[in-house]
Amino acid sequence: MKIIHFVSEPKLNIKVTLVNTTNINQYCSVGWFVSLLVREEVLLAGLCERKILFQLEIYDRLRQAIAKRTG
Repeated sequence: MKIIHFVSEPKLNIKVTLVNTTNINQYCSVGWFVSLLVREEVLLAGLCERKILFQLEIYDRLRQAIAKRTG
């Protein structure tokens, strides 16, 4: 299936471009895959950040407990 795309330019003739719909579908699926990868990367970064914050929280609690014992 072909889609006809008309482009009108001032004071010039109208250009007609044929666009192959299979190429459009391929670009859409590639774009979807890339957006999925980006989303996955963002989720992983969020999990790593939460893990680091959790470890810092545990470390701070341990420091406070040790300070109470020795202090």
